[in-house]
Amino acid sequence: LLDRLLIPKLYGVSMMGTCFAIYECTKETKQLTLGIEYDPDYMTDIAPADCWTYELLERAGEAKMKELVASIKVMCA
Repeated sequence: LLDRLLIPKLYGVSMMGTCFAIYECTKETKQLTLGIEYDPDYMTDIAPADCWTYELLERAGEAKMKELVASIKVMCA
């Protein structure tokens, strides 16, 4: 799907309760930030708990979410 991407970055948000993590994949590098390392011993790889660094109910988390939304709006304009 990255070959069809019309914007330079694709974002994903993962929520765990009120905490969230932001993933991004750039069209240029085709690399996903916060990717989970492959583990040959586990069928289901486990995401580290520190991925969910933002708390939506705190000012910093709210500001980060608003920043993300604004960035996406600019990209899509």
